Amino acid sequence: MTRAALGPHSHPLTPADLPPGTAWWSSCPDCRSPIQGGPLGLRAHRRTAHRPDRSFIHEAFTFLGYTFRARKNRSRRGNVFLSFEPGISREALTRIGREVRSWHLHTRTGSSFVQLARRINPVVAGWINYYGRFRWCELEPFVMRINAYLVRWIRNKYKRFAGKRKALAKMQEIARRYPRMFAQWRISVCAVVV
Repeated sequence: MTRAALGPHSHPLTPADLPPGTAWWSSCPDCRSPIQGGPLGLRAHRRTAHRPDRSFIHEAFTFLGYTFRARKNRSRRGNVFLSFEPGISREALTRIGREVRSWHLHTRTGSSFVQLARRINPVVAGWINYYGRFRWCELEPFVMRINAYLVRWIRNKYKRFAGKRKALAKMQEIARRYPRMFAQWRISVCAVVV
């Protein structure tokens, strides 16, 4: 009995199991992946990795907080093309959003702006450094959410900035004066005002 009969694969697992004259290594003509097992291995690869229309079954997967999927990119010459790249996953964005919401920043009116920065900067800088390594632009909604909490904090702490526009203008003025006060201001100073 051969190893192919014992294992979960429906194609030969060793070159000795192949008919004479059959190539052990080949590549899939559709995706250029290296295939073991000659024509039987190619048939098994197509059954497990491709749909009948020859597109891929696995178009995206999540690993360590990143979602790997096809994304639009721009070349150095300005041409747009598709590439398979990592970016922050939806689950990671949701988890981070819940964490930020649990801080209740807008209710900490007893703290100063500097105290808030000292409190949240290490965590936010860590998230930006980890998830912003690839496609940092996908962190903008998260950054805008933190900035929205800061605008709400300004509105609650200083009654003269109770209006949304005044509070947003004040936060942007502080960001211009002290651009490194908050870690997220490296990405954006805009806020989704709620």
